[in-house]
Amino acid sequence: NALANQYVKYVNELYGQSTTQSAFFEAQLKQAKTDLDKGEQDLIEFQKRNNVTILNAHLASNQTTLSTYLALTESLKLLLQNVRILHDQLAREPADNPSSLIDELTVLIMQINAFSIPQMTPQMTPQMTPQMTPQMTPQMTPQMTPQIPMPIQLQLPINSNLSNITTSQRIAYLTELARTIKDQLAQIKKRSDTMPKNILALQEQIQKISTEGAQLIRQRELAQSVFNSLAQKSGETRITAQESSGRVRVASYASIPDK
Repeated sequence: NALANQYVKYVNELYGQSTTQSAFFEAQLKQAKTDLDKGEQDLIEFQKRNNVTILNAHLASNQTTLSTYLALTESLKLLLQNVRILHDQLAREPADNPSSLIDELTVLIMQINAFSIPQMTPQMTPQMTPQMTPQMTPQMTPQMTPQIPMPIQLQLPINSNLSNITTSQRIAYLTELARTIKDQLAQIKKRSDTMPKNILALQEQIQKISTEGAQLIRQRELAQSVFNSLAQKSGETRITAQESSGRVRVASYASIPDK
């Protein structure tokens, strides 16, 4: 009888039909719930200081600024080269000669290119409505289009100069214009040299924040998976422990002899 009792107890525990396993899974489930709550709270705290969107905006702005600086540098270099070519061309002429109209217009265009700023200006474009005919006046509607540079129209008399400037004066102006362009190039270079360092620093910050966020998400997902598994196992064990029809029992005990 004693052996039968031990055997029944052992078999029931072996097949997971004991309250000991149920209590074990309940304790593990409680710890898993604590870990899950902590993972979710850590993720919430991370989102409070997650400024990756702002950093991405700064990064895009710096990249756009750097591209603008590089394009502007190439344009100014080409303009400086043209100024020097015209300077050398005028230097071969007599110093007291009056500046020609072509030279003055060329210098004017160079000056406009050196100091003009691309801007959005309204441009009137015609639009024909279904009721209009070719003889009717089209409706003018403003559209914002970039003008680089702004168009200029000049009406000049034949054989006339823009100003009474000699070749030597024009050469002096070209020299000053070249110096101005060099100053602009120096200022742009000074600003653009700091841009790569800023871009790399922003990329580093963004990567650090993204990596930390990914780690917290993985920890939360892992805690969620463990909690779900333990919750299912704990429920199954609790139901099995309460089931009595499937438990091994002693059918009958041996009679105890009197002698």
